[in-house]
Amino acid sequence: MDTHALLDQVRTQIRTGLDSIRDKRALFRERLRLYVDAGKDRDKVSDNTIYASMQLYLAVLSADETTVRFSLRRDADNVRAEMLEALARHDADVMRLRQLNYQKDWDRLFFGVGIRVKTGWDEQTQVPRWTVKDPLSWIPDPRGNHIDPFRFHYFEEEMPISEMTEARGYDPEAVASLWHTSASREYDATRQARSRHSLVDADTRSDGFVGVYHGYTTLDGKHYALTVDASMSKLLRLVELSPDEYGDTEELVNVSYFSPLRGDPYGVSLADLVEDKQRANSVLMNLRLIDAKFATFGQYNLYDHRALNKSDLTTSTVATKWIAFDSSLGVPISQAIYPVPRQRIAEDSYLVSQEIARRIQTETGIDHRTLGMQGDRDTTYGEALQLQENANVRLGLNIEIAGWGEREFWREWYRSYRRYFSENDTKSVRLDSGFSSRLVALSHADIVVPEEPDITIESRRTRTQADERRRDRFLERLPLLLSSATTTDMARRHALRKACRLDGFSRSEAYALVPLSSDEAYAEILSKMLSRDRYPNDLDEDLVGRDIPGILSIIEHAPDTIAKVHAVARLREILTEQGGDSSLEPETRLEALSRIPKYQSVRYEPISLQDLQNPVE
Repeated sequence: MDTHALLDQVRTQIRTGLDSIRDKRALFRERLRLYVDAGKDRDKVSDNTIYASMQLYLAVLSADETTVRFSLRRDADNVRAEMLEALARHDADVMRLRQLNYQKDWDRLFFGVGIRVKTGWDEQTQVPRWTVKDPLSWIPDPRGNHIDPFRFHYFEEEMPISEMTEARGYDPEAVASLWHTSASREYDATRQARSRHSLVDADTRSDGFVGVYHGYTTLDGKHYALTVDASMSKLLRLVELSPDEYGDTEELVNVSYFSPLRGDPYGVSLADLVEDKQRANSVLMNLRLIDAKFATFGQYNLYDHRALNKSDLTTSTVATKWIAFDSSLGVPISQAIYPVPRQRIAEDSYLVSQEIARRIQTETGIDHRTLGMQGDRDTTYGEALQLQENANVRLGLNIEIAGWGEREFWREWYRSYRRYFSENDTKSVRLDSGFSSRLVALSHADIVVPEEPDITIESRRTRTQADERRRDRFLERLPLLLSSATTTDMARRHALRKACRLDGFSRSEAYALVPLSSDEAYAEILSKMLSRDRYPNDLDEDLVGRDIPGILSIIEHAPDTIAKVHAVARLREILTEQGGDSSLEPETRLEALSRIPKYQSVRYEPISLQDLQNPVE
């Protein structure tokens, strides 16, 4: 490994990234005081439009949080998919995902991007460890965005030397030579900006902290996680991220957007849309406050003196101001001053405030209804429903964009189990139902499958509405299905369980309410035999009097084997020929079956994929 070439690349990437975002960082640091400024002038009224808008979005995301759903490639793996979803809910609690996602979503709204970074695997709790990075410490690839992949990520931070241990991958000699390395000027500027807006001094330079850059980059086709000092002259940590057995490399940096923009690694934030309106509203409100106080107490008093205190006149305040004049000049004071048309100013400022409120509503979709406030005019019930539906559409787009990052997050969560959860490990997950709560021990085989599951991120509200529509359509057809003479017992039981599932019951609850019939139990046993390529010699005798269409529908979902191909072909022959009439007496039916050639129970090895796909004649 050529560390000199790597250090040269790291220096180039950090400087390139910093140059590209320096102006945007300065904008963000200045904007911090517009959120909630603890050091504001107590004689003025602050407008908190950014705060109110962000709190609304955070409340919507909290009330309508996204849920993850796993879908495996075979229908027979539905139980495993539900186990994965239960495991994901369990791990979300252990990883403190609600707290992490709150900060990530706050960053998305304020800066345009939220960044989660995987820092390792917790051997004790058996979950991946994640943290949320400050976007003001992020040094991104200037060409990276939601479409174009990032070539590198760096984060400038301060870190205690005591945590730079060899066990964490740090070079002891390089760490010993540090002693003290100051943070960069950019990092100091960020820290000072946060201190000014919160009145909390976060200076840690005297506590054994040193400035470092944590980074993730690629060199000669290999991926690395690394740490260098603030001067970018020492390589403190270097970890190669090797691909796993499936060829996937760990995606340690997870980026989520509010409104992505090609050519900008930060995209557009909610604060970008609201900042100018908040500034204008603050000015107009304070002008009206000054005017109200002038109308009540009088704002200007005369002072017969030649010395003029200019600061009293130039400083914006609602307190009384003094006007100095020189009476020795002999000019009547009535000719030197004249009243300001306060009424026109008050009317104009109010109209401008109303226009600003309309513009905020147009650009963000936020109005008094979404804020839970009484409007300035009455609306009909139909208008209110339409307005709420339109607001839901706009908020749904924001949740959809957030879902892109969530999908990648859960994909990396699943791959962490492939990398770190060994075949000898087990993990207990609590499954709750209306009847009981039980612990289920999951093994490596229960979690990791050869084919990676499909991951769907859904809004809880949208998912609930879709489930309700699907349930209503199915329940409309259920009476006809249950009363039909052609519906078999297995089909009726399956329909009743499906109705329970659509009505919110768990799988265990549905099977407790509608237990397995003997035909269903036989079909599951037969499916397991066929998946192991074992063909029962007494299949024809076992099928007498059973629900053959229902059994066929179950074993068709079993893994493909030679035995399954012949069993499916056999059941189809029975249905299409003499054995298809289930009304025959058992003796007559068995005699009819005996006239159909049987498949002998012989162990076959698959010759080709074509053999598995086409039934054997």
